[in-house]
Amino acid sequence: MKEKPSSAPVNELPRNLKYFLPLLVLYLLIAILFTHHEITGDEIRHLRYATNITHGYYANPGDLEIANGPGYPLLLAPMVALGLPYWLMRSLNSFLLFGAVWYLFKALTLYLPTRPAVLGAYLFGLYPTIFKWLPQLYSEALGLLLLSGALYHAIVYVRTKKRHSRQLIYAGLLLGFLTLTKYVFIHLLLATLVVLGIGYLFTRRKEFSRYSAIFLLACLVYAPFVIYNKIATGKFMLTGDNGAEILYWRSTPYPDENGDWISFDVVQGKDQVDNLDGWAIDQLQARHLAFIQEIQDLPLSERNERMMQKAIEHLKSNPANFARNTVSSFLRLFFNFPHTYTTQKFQTFFYILPGSFLFVFTVLGVLIALYNYKTMPLELWPIFLLGLLYIGELTLLNGSARNLLVISPILFLFNAYVWNCQVQIKLGGPPETINQRGSVPEGEG
Repeated sequence: MKEKPSSAPVNELPRNLKYFLPLLVLYLLIAILFTHHEITGDEIRHLRYATNITHGYYANPGDLEIANGPGYPLLLAPMVALGLPYWLMRSLNSFLLFGAVWYLFKALTLYLPTRPAVLGAYLFGLYPTIFKWLPQLYSEALGLLLLSGALYHAIVYVRTKKRHSRQLIYAGLLLGFLTLTKYVFIHLLLATLVVLGIGYLFTRRKEFSRYSAIFLLACLVYAPFVIYNKIATGKFMLTGDNGAEILYWRSTPYPDENGDWISFDVVQGKDQVDNLDGWAIDQLQARHLAFIQEIQDLPLSERNERMMQKAIEHLKSNPANFARNTVSSFLRLFFNFPHTYTTQKFQTFFYILPGSFLFVFTVLGVLIALYNYKTMPLELWPIFLLGLLYIGELTLLNGSARNLLVISPILFLFNAYVWNCQVQIKLGGPPETINQRGSVPEGEG
């Protein structure tokens, strides 16, 4: 089936914003009506870093804990400096997500007619997992906007015959700020750059060289944070302090634990989560509390080293359980299940049902794309590679539906293209071997 991209000129595209205004209203209602007065979870860390930025530094000088990049705290810092209420800060997520939907729509119109592009953008904008993070000071909405924008500008830059430096700058800056927001992307950019370099050496295709330019610019945007980390911690390419803790849980040797991350504060009874009952906390404390108390007062670097040693010890003693936990991590990306000591609840279906559709269509779409690889636009392959590498890295670390949400624009763009441009479904009409009256042709009876 041939591609039928939208014929609407670029200057007419803003008029299509009216199609998505209902989504903006819905997002604002969710962000305002379901907001809460307490600051919980990652909100505490984001606000702490944002407050630090208003005072001229990032990590606390006395405790150089760098658990995430400065992207989202940089966005919050002006609002913190102005003393805006939390509900107003959270409502910003509605506009960020609206921008993500709009950017994805613009990317879809490069390949699809307007109506399928609107439908694809709505399916993305109504993906249920998104709604949980709207009324919280979490970085998911910002990440979605940055990735959707980077996708659009990157595709436009790579597809055009002439070099448009403006599109290159837009794509590189957005992708670079995404890396500052979700530092896991720096590994993916470097790995994809290697593949692009090899591809360019063998093919000399401009698509590879132009994507390389975008990714290099994104790495340059991230470079000041690398320098800051080196000066502050003495470590090169530090991309977060919680990697050792994640690997500690991923390598757990107990067969009834699934390798998902659990806060040490929960195990110590300092914090509570809805999905863990009292018996589960007792079980976790019996198995992990002694080790946690043993390392909790150590300096951060020594604490991470001890956790890494324990993770390697667990991996060597029980590699089969690590493999099983890896499968569980992959399943959590799409279904947010299974979790350690978590009983099935109605909200489980909130993730499983939409995740099942996304998983099935994506897997079948990959098979279709590989079968029709010669007709797939070359500029889409580096994007899909970035998404696959992300899924692979998160599977090895800490898979969850929240983590998959960040690259959902890639998955929706991929599925929208494959199922609209690579698949043709005909409904109705008689089988070729049957005539119009339903009788079998002569000689075939």
